[in-house]
Amino acid sequence: MTPAIEAELTLLPTEQGGRAAPLRLEPGSPFYMPHLVIGDPKIKSPAGKLLGVAFRRAALDLAPGDTATVRMDLMYHPEVDYRELLPGATFTVREGPRIVGHGRVLKREDSGAL
Repeated sequence: MTPAIEAELTLLPTEQGGRAAPLRLEPGSPFYMPHLVIGDPKIKSPAGKLLGVAFRRAALDLAPGDTATVRMDLMYHPEVDYRELLPGATFTVREGPRIVGHGRVLKREDSGAL
């Protein structure tokens, strides 16, 4: 099974470089597959190991500046090493080179049952 995490995610406000449109996760919307970079969200470094994730569908529209709990599949496991994405780990969310949000891992499930 694909490992997954549950995380508290905050999207940056548009005026701070965040998304212009809400993140739509409801069924029928396109899959959202950004990259995470582990580290202090206050440090806006372009460097870091890119970890591809796929957000799980949910009845959720997350507007720029909002915070919510989301679930993500660690979609390239086992080819990519996700071992640092443990509860308490902080990260930034990247769309290409742009940082659009940040978060903190709340739970990790390696059986795929999160």
